[in-house]
Amino acid sequence: MDEATKTILKQAIGITDADLNKLSPRISNLLSNMGNLMGHRVVAEVTESKYCFFGLKPGDKIVIEGGKINPEASTANLCLGAVAPIDEANALLMDRVAMGWKPDGSVITYVRCHDMGVEHGGLGIVWLKVYTEEIK
Repeated sequence: MDEATKTILKQAIGITDADLNKLSPRISNLLSNMGNLMGHRVVAEVTESKYCFFGLKPGDKIVIEGGKINPEASTANLCLGAVAPIDEANALLMDRVAMGWKPDGSVITYVRCHDMGVEHGGLGIVWLKVYTEEIK
């Protein structure tokens, strides 16, 4: 990891040199490619919704930038049952973005909320298409 990235991490999160030296090669590599990450965000767009208690509907979006939900860019109500699977997809997609890849349409394309729907013992069910966008 380059010194500039180490300095940013020390200032941003207060990490010590000792703990920087403990980082796994995978995390070090990811952090070394932060430039790729900063110009991208993950969008999770509702494509299907049935009996959603939180009112998520097709076209609603949850936008994640820098690992945080951007409430100004998001249009969906925030439901933990929907956000949790988006978080997992975000980690995978942004890992690939950090490597310089364009991950859309590869392994992860859709996630669903944690509710199972009436047919499987739950109430509602929401499907979300996940993709990356360049931040302009």
